[in-house]
Amino acid sequence: MSLFCPACSTYFPSGEVCPRCGQRRPLAHIPAAPDQPLWRAKVPGRVASRLLAARLDDQPVLIVPWAFPPSRTETAPPDGGVSVFDLLNGTLVWEQRLGVPIEGGAALSVEESHTFIVGLAARGIGAGEGWLAALDLRTGEERWRVSVGGAVESTPVVENARVYVTAADGALHCFDARDGQRVWRAPVFDNQPVRLPASPVIVKTSGVAQAILVGTYGRSFGREPGRLVAVDMRGTRQWSVSVEGGQVRGTPLVDSGRAYVTAYRDQPSTGVLMAFETRTGQAVWPQPFVLQSPDRTRGSHNLSAAPIILGSTLLVGSLDHHLYAIDAATGQQRWAHDVKAGIATAPIGLEGLIVCGANDGRVYAVEAATGERAWSFDLAMGAHGLTDPLDVSNFAPGCGVVGADDGTLALLPWHLGQYAWAAARLEQADPQLLSVRVPADARATRAGSKLEEAGEAYALAAHFQPVDAAREDYRQRAERAWQTAGEPEKAAQLWQALDRSERAAAAYRTAGERWRQHDPARAAGYYRLAADLYHRLHEADALNDCTHALAVCLGRSQVRLEKANAGRFIQRAAGKLTLRVINDGPTAIDGLRFWAGGELDSDARFEIPTRFEPGQKWHIPIEITATKERSELDIEVSYAGTLEGAEWHGLLRCAIEAEKPKDQPLQIGDVAHLQVFIAARTEEGVEIRTGDVGLIRSSGGIGTVNVAGDVGAVTARGSDTNIGGDVVGRDKSDWLLAKSVQA
Repeated sequence: MSLFCPACSTYFPSGEVCPRCGQRRPLAHIPAAPDQPLWRAKVPGRVASRLLAARLDDQPVLIVPWAFPPSRTETAPPDGGVSVFDLLNGTLVWEQRLGVPIEGGAALSVEESHTFIVGLAARGIGAGEGWLAALDLRTGEERWRVSVGGAVESTPVVENARVYVTAADGALHCFDARDGQRVWRAPVFDNQPVRLPASPVIVKTSGVAQAILVGTYGRSFGREPGRLVAVDMRGTRQWSVSVEGGQVRGTPLVDSGRAYVTAYRDQPSTGVLMAFETRTGQAVWPQPFVLQSPDRTRGSHNLSAAPIILGSTLLVGSLDHHLYAIDAATGQQRWAHDVKAGIATAPIGLEGLIVCGANDGRVYAVEAATGERAWSFDLAMGAHGLTDPLDVSNFAPGCGVVGADDGTLALLPWHLGQYAWAAARLEQADPQLLSVRVPADARATRAGSKLEEAGEAYALAAHFQPVDAAREDYRQRAERAWQTAGEPEKAAQLWQALDRSERAAAAYRTAGERWRQHDPARAAGYYRLAADLYHRLHEADALNDCTHALAVCLGRSQVRLEKANAGRFIQRAAGKLTLRVINDGPTAIDGLRFWAGGELDSDARFEIPTRFEPGQKWHIPIEITATKERSELDIEVSYAGTLEGAEWHGLLRCAIEAEKPKDQPLQIGDVAHLQVFIAARTEEGVEIRTGDVGLIRSSGGIGTVNVAGDVGAVTARGSDTNIGGDVVGRDKSDWLLAKSVQA
């Protein structure tokens, strides 16, 4: 997930281009809609058993070998090739046909920059034919191709400028990775042709390669079982053991001095998982883990894919439709989950989930701790099977790539867009369940990171939620998660993008407080953002507090405003208020600009060019005329700050109370129609001063109405109305501004 622009931190949960700064982001960083991949792509044939992610200059790419035709019912001549995609966008970089099917994966040649190696397989009688080919990662140009001696179904491995590959001639082959020259050939099945679809595995001790492990098929229709063979780096066999389960198709898993091997046989259908010491080949468990059909009518129980290890648990899929969790120390089953389809590929672990592909064309995710189903995804319904998923978290965090034998590829996030579920899961996550091994001293950091991700997931749950009440609840949960994780600024960015300025300002203020002791410069940035929002909201106390904190963080002065005194105010009579201005800090301030407003019809602005020295106080008299009993007066000061050239502000909000005038005439401005009612008990006359009145109607009992000003017409009934003078009144105003302001 990537909710915030990396350039300007703007929150934007959808779309490719940041609405504020125009920064573009790849498809892999755009949050997917629920139950949707981040991108889909297609290759011409069946996706090979393994995919490979690599870096081409600064661009992550996905290397996809494939075999043609895509359907087993088609009769097109065999072919194969490699397609390279932009991993973050799913767009094709280049595609190269090689004329021979590729059934295994590709291996990077570290020694030869931007080179990878694939094995080619032309099956036929006996061992068939096979080749190794080295391709340029930038262009797809073939650098060299050499004959191996048999069909290559496995993925080669590269170590110290050597490439090791198994072939159907029953041997392990070693070539120079730079030019394809043969180094040695080591038979692993008594120099007899035998299928070797399992890829070789390098065994290392303290980072130094010691041996290569090879798993084999058996011979004579299962009467002679497969083997696990160890060959040293010079091609000499170290040891060989029979794998009584039968055929070894999945690549052995090496971990902590042990090799875990799956095997199967067909009659009766049986799957076996075994553990061996990599140094001696001795069995580790008292009994292997065995799946067996009680009779020949119960379908396949094959274990034909490699296991993976997560902590102390082995995870392996079976053609009996189950994903199994096995104790790595004892070989005992911990749980089993039925996905309702055969599993012939190795799973991967993503954020504590086990993700595997099945033969119904779907991808399944299961909780590693409990075996409970998390989600499933229809990648290619009707496809015969899927390839091994590929964990690409190093390039797209929390993501995996899956492929099918119809050529479909997709990049999936670990949560598959189930954001509310993902957020709740992240809040409760134990860091030890989220990766194979988490150092103890990193647990607190990981926990904080998970809460930060939980906040993002809640924000996305709100984004895709159509119900207003639920959407608001998810947003508040996101804010709480970010607060707990120590990232309150993320909540601020969310609220600001939603035009919720008051909540955004409060969150920025919290972020400033969060970083004030540890990183004053960073805190100052958040205080400035909060102050800007409070300034727009005219929240005087909060604005002044944030400006003060900003000044302290930067070691600068703040201009503080106070009401020194205020005289007695009479409505419509001039009065004076004295403003006290204080330089509260260690630095001089230039260019003070003042604005008086609030409940004023027109703003009053003035500047003071004099330099304002540290600790200095000024008293500024302001003459105002009040027209209401109670009004709010805002006095604002602005001056140059030192953070990104922004203006700093101070705001004073004070109430002005004015008494009603005594024996003052009633003042009327410009009106079209004025109607005056005189009560019967009125004994004194009524004096009215008008601006420009179109028509006066007066009625009532005894009394006299005296009007001074311009009147167009008069209608009197029951009372006397006197019109006189030519006095033009002022428009009605809440405030009449001071005639002058002096510093």
